[in-house]
Amino acid sequence: MFAGVNEDDYVLDAGCGVGGSSIYLAQNYSCQTMGITLSTKQVEVSKENALRHDVSDKCAFEVGSYLSTTFPDNTFDVVWAIESVCYAPDKRDFIREAYRVLKPGGRIIVADFFAESILENNQSTSSLNKLAKSWAIDSFEDRNTFWNTLQEEGFTQPKQKDVSPHVKKTVVKLYRRFFLGFPITLTLQAVGYRNRTQFSNVMSAYHQYHSFKKGLWKYMFYSATKPQN
Repeated sequence: MFAGVNEDDYVLDAGCGVGGSSIYLAQNYSCQTMGITLSTKQVEVSKENALRHDVSDKCAFEVGSYLSTTFPDNTFDVVWAIESVCYAPDKRDFIREAYRVLKPGGRIIVADFFAESILENNQSTSSLNKLAKSWAIDSFEDRNTFWNTLQEEGFTQPKQKDVSPHVKKTVVKLYRRFFLGFPITLTLQAVGYRNRTQFSNVMSAYHQYHSFKKGLWKYMFYSATKPQN
């Protein structure tokens, strides 16, 4: 496993959503997890999901921001962030907080969408900007910038892996489904059963595909270690 998680680890699931990663880690690696999210509703659903999957003894959830947590220094063995870092206005803030709450020797694990190195304000990036907007993201971090920031903030033994080819099938599938659902969405919006936010979310499949075809983003895995000293 890229993350190297084991049963002795205490994992912070940063931006846990409805608890999917926490539950997966508890089921497959028997580790203890703490999931945080800004949504009270997601915390409630996460707890219900953990109970249903019989791992509530290993999974805890609470409302909190991964940019500024209430946990003491050196609390976790792993900070795990799956498709959540993209929502941070400044990714450096996330990296700094992860470094603080990790124990010496602890690891940061990130899987997310990152922008390929591109020139700002280039017209060819419009589909990527539209994708970000449809997901309520300020902007996608340049993948090389994120790689450098990990090391600038003190992390060592950095690793990265481009797994974009593995998400291509899903990107194409969503794009095809977009054409099936788009007329229905237009009709529902016209009669008041869909708002602009919902319409924008449907459009994300279109923008995701075209920005992928242009090579504007990569789906990346990152890991790095907090030094022992």
